[in-house]
Amino acid sequence: MCQIVEEYAQEKADFQKALDIVEDIENLMETSGMSEKEACKALKRTLRAYKDAKKLLSENLTMT
Repeated sequence: MCQIVEEYAQEKADFQKALDIVEDIENLMETSGMSEKEACKALKRTLRAYKDAKKLLSENLTMT
């Protein structure tokens, strides 16, 4: 039972981190007119991390 709780907590943390990445980048793009690449660079994130975060969020939304 404890392992299930730990896995759930890790999944929730991963989801929150992905959500933070996507929201930060998309908010910066919206408010500054930056491209994805520019916003990622400004926030010291890779474009791949942003794309992976969006994918994780998309997968989680289709599972619920």
